Amino acid sequence: MFFWNAVRSRPSSVRTARVVGIPRLWERGYKNTCVTAPLVEPAVGGDGKAFFPPASVLAHMANLFEDIDAGPDAPETIHAVVECLKGERNKYEYDKEIPGVVLDRVLHSNVHYPSDYGFIPQTWYDDDDPLDVLVLVEDQTFPGCVIEARPVALMGMDDDGEQDDKVIAVPAEDPRFDHIEDVEDITEQTKAEIDEFFETYKNLEAGKDVETLGWEGKDAALEAIEHGMELYEEKF
Repeated sequence: MFFWNAVRSRPSSVRTARVVGIPRLWERGYKNTCVTAPLVEPAVGGDGKAFFPPASVLAHMANLFEDIDAGPDAPETIHAVVECLKGERNKYEYDKEIPGVVLDRVLHSNVHYPSDYGFIPQTWYDDDDPLDVLVLVEDQTFPGCVIEARPVALMGMDDDGEQDDKVIAVPAEDPRFDHIEDVEDITEQTKAEIDEFFETYKNLEAGKDVETLGWEGKDAALEAIEHGMELYEEKF
């Protein structure tokens, strides 16, 4: 769904350069950067020989923050852009100016993300960032992956005095999570692990003060997403 019009222009001698996926490409000289860009099949020139389009062509790629809408039926069904991966300590962030995924830092504490974590595109929130989303998954995906997801809960959080709430969602196309529709369907153990992670993941970073503020249900998550979509429209 997010593999569209990645190659916007090509020489007249090129017959096709079909987009087939999104890998990490190390290019453009950015340190600690894996640029999320389209993977294309070889184009076919006028002489019948196959070749790959140059990096300058691949640079015309979708911006995962502003070119993808908040969801196919937001706020009920959203797009979640994955930055950080379940089971890892790498704190990736999507830089919309590159555009690409950058390694912001490695978590200082010996903790790991409890599930895939990222943001909802075309949203903005009270902490002056896109609205965060944690997608419950059994297996990690990859930075830059776009997951169609259903919001089921909201975890309140204060990060250095700023409201930094987390939408909790489940993949729309994974039957293992079909039974989760609201906050009461998430096990107490899962909620405790998520709460513990966000309470402690900045403990070894100087000057950081984080406090989780409890759990609310699906309706609160939908309201937060609507609020984020409204702020995006006002700001951008």
